Amino acid sequence: MKTAVSLSIVLLPACASSSVGSTGEEPVPSYEYADIFYLNRDDSGAGDNWVGFGFSGSIRVDNHLRLLGEFRSVVNDDSPGDDIDVLEAGFGYYLPLLKQTDLVLDLGFIDEENEASGSAVSSTVLQLGAHVRTRLLGPIELELGLTHYNYDDPDTTFDLGAIYHLSESFGLAVRLADGERRSALRFGARLNL
Repeated sequence: MKTAVSLSIVLLPACASSSVGSTGEEPVPSYEYADIFYLNRDDSGAGDNWVGFGFSGSIRVDNHLRLLGEFRSVVNDDSPGDDIDVLEAGFGYYLPLLKQTDLVLDLGFIDEENEASGSAVSSTVLQLGAHVRTRLLGPIELELGLTHYNYDDPDTTFDLGAIYHLSESFGLAVRLADGERRSALRFGARLNL
């Protein structure tokens, strides 16, 4: 958690002090996209390291509402027979703060299938998120916020993400989620629709 907070302290002043380009039509965060990513997850206290892949997407419904979904699958490096499949679905509301900066509120449900040593456990979890997304740095989009997960042992993660847009339709992404229960780092690509 300290790493994520330190990184945000470094990135926020850069974001705030950056000057907007002079092209006249400045980029704004996109809410219609598809992501594919590699995931490395560490469960605190359990000594487990999980790796896998996933894909996610978002479709804009109107000027403020979007639908979102995600699937990810990870396997335990330390116990090769263990795996977790996660399916998320929900909606988000985004409110422009500046032309290139939005406040995003998300509400979703997670269906998690955890298989280990011949047994399977299924759970459904509610998640709530509040994030700020900005394109004030031109081709670099930053996202900073918190997500709360309503597990039996609830957890809140500090989220920090960045996308480098190689073009208005394609970008490279990195995202860190750091909480008491688990932390996850993902690398991937985004296709803006």
